[in-house]
Amino acid sequence: MSGGDGTTITAARADWVDAARAMAILLVALFHAGFLLMQEDLASPVWATVNSAFVTFRMPIFFLASGLLAGSAVRRSWPELWNSRIAVLVWALAIWSLLRFLYFSLVPLDSRPHEGDPRALLLAFVFPATGLWFLHALAVFLVLAKVAHGRMPPWIQLTVAAVVSALFLSVLRVGSLSWDGMAKYLVFFLIGLHAKDLVFRVASRPRPIAAAAALVAFGAAGVVVELTGISCIPGVLLVVSCLAMAVGVLWAALLARTRLVRPLRFLGRNTLPIYVAHVLVIAAACAVLEAVGFEPSGAVPYLLPLVVSVVAIAASLVIHAVAMRTPLRFLYRTPPFLVLDRGARG
Repeated sequence: MSGGDGTTITAARADWVDAARAMAILLVALFHAGFLLMQEDLASPVWATVNSAFVTFRMPIFFLASGLLAGSAVRRSWPELWNSRIAVLVWALAIWSLLRFLYFSLVPLDSRPHEGDPRALLLAFVFPATGLWFLHALAVFLVLAKVAHGRMPPWIQLTVAAVVSALFLSVLRVGSLSWDGMAKYLVFFLIGLHAKDLVFRVASRPRPIAAAAALVAFGAAGVVVELTGISCIPGVLLVVSCLAMAVGVLWAALLARTRLVRPLRFLGRNTLPIYVAHVLVIAAACAVLEAVGFEPSGAVPYLLPLVVSVVAIAASLVIHAVAMRTPLRFLYRTPPFLVLDRGARG
């Protein structure tokens, strides 16, 4: 999820991709913190508006970055692709789905009964019903990209994916968190995969005026969509998501050239341990706050999601650091029995 693709790129270029991934994972953690805390009446409803404002930003940027780093993996043999990319996604989905099931079975939240449902666990590889769906989607995207490689021109892949995205961002649903998400966001993965050179050229140097203009355009588009209710028109949210993608690339390129580059690089290169664990930390925080009878007042309902998201990210990184120094490292590493070709690189 956060490893390089083996291609030779400059440090600055690697840094901006990491910065983009860092922005995405920060917004994902903030989304889940606001969402869970609101469900437990611990955060202000204003966070629903905040989360809605970034719905066209979070996952498009995440999948764009994944596509940017997938090129050499897709060109490898099937065993090498499995070993270097897909196996760890499959393993992470399996082991962390089980951990989430066990946790929510022992410490249930009234707002998330499906997390402790054995049927949902059994269907985790077919219809993921938790935030881990990204792992499922990325594995499927890699398979689709490999199948299409050399068989279908990129422009056809992008056109079909764009049409599907426009429809699923507006009027179509299949009722599955993962499959709906795949239909919405495949186009961004493919943009990263097939338009990598263009994206890197855009990010090759700081463009503060363009970055500011893109941010204003994205904000204005979001306001217009919210006020007019035109999100149900096919193509509208796809355009807004493309604006968000431009914002992400341009601002990541700027931030990668500031003092923030070190923490952003670190976060961007550790998205997997944050992604798989942060919801459990947030859920634990909700359980503790409810157990002690915490009643937020004043500014607390507005600030609590920010605090909890930061704690969740930090705790996820600590859990990962401790696990990698103990036998628990298996939580993050592909087990030997999943390796198809031990001679393959990855």
